[in-house]
Amino acid sequence: MSEKAPDAAQSLGPREAVLALLFAPDRKTSEGNWTWNAPIDGKTRLVKELFLFDRETEAGRSHALSFEFTPGPYGPSSMALTNALDDMVARGEISATTSTGSRSVVLRLVGKAGSVAKTVWSSLSEIQRRDFYQTKSRLRDIPYRTLLARVYKDYPEYTTNSLIRDEVLSPNW
Repeated sequence: MSEKAPDAAQSLGPREAVLALLFAPDRKTSEGNWTWNAPIDGKTRLVKELFLFDRETEAGRSHALSFEFTPGPYGPSSMALTNALDDMVARGEISATTSTGSRSVVLRLVGKAGSVAKTVWSSLSEIQRRDFYQTKSRLRDIPYRTLLARVYKDYPEYTTNSLIRDEVLSPNW
């Protein structure tokens, strides 16, 4: 795969979308500095964040992503996105370390992927950068179960094949 950044007028493939989301800051520190390369807790969370970017932002509705989401066994999913993410972890572009007290992994850009992500980020339109930042920052503190329940409630058409639909939508979730 090419290391060239996408043209701002083009939509992002799965790899570029992962790079952009992981590179995006999720807030400013008390000193006013952006928290670039803010990690994301879990592969499923990353997929759901990109799904919400696609569905709930101006950039997403303008087809900023070149791949589709379909109803999968765990809600909205994209085989192209999952394959790209797994490949990036296998190639060492993303570290996937187990988070303390959790079964999920913390995803971070590592090595050369950080500079590639910066190039991708620089090539994005202002709207795309804004929407990646807003998606990541507003979902940052939402617990995983709450995020998953929200996606399942707001987008039931993407849960028709889910193996955990009844569990996620139950009042005890």
